[in-house]
Amino acid sequence: MGSLQEFLSFFLHQFASSRKLWKMELSLFSIRQKDNEHLKEYLQRFNTVMLEVPSATQEVKASAFSQGLLEGDFFKSLAKKVISEFDALLARTAKY
Repeated sequence: MGSLQEFLSFFLHQFASSRKLWKMELSLFSIRQKDNEHLKEYLQRFNTVMLEVPSATQEVKASAFSQGLLEGDFFKSLAKKVISEFDALLARTAKY
């Protein structure tokens, strides 16, 4: 290695690919509950992706989770009383 530029190029080539890339908040809105998927299974899948989106606010998480729900009992309960905080939404899923 002769120059600083060569060193930087080598360094970036070796280590940049191992860096964890975070997903954007919009990726949460692509998660949908599958037909015949239990609410808890959907919640587990959602949480897995949510861990890759550390910048998502409580409101974004709650909105994305709600929009991905199938029209079932839990969805209907949210239509009656909207919850904008994801932690409160999580607590409410325990009833279903």
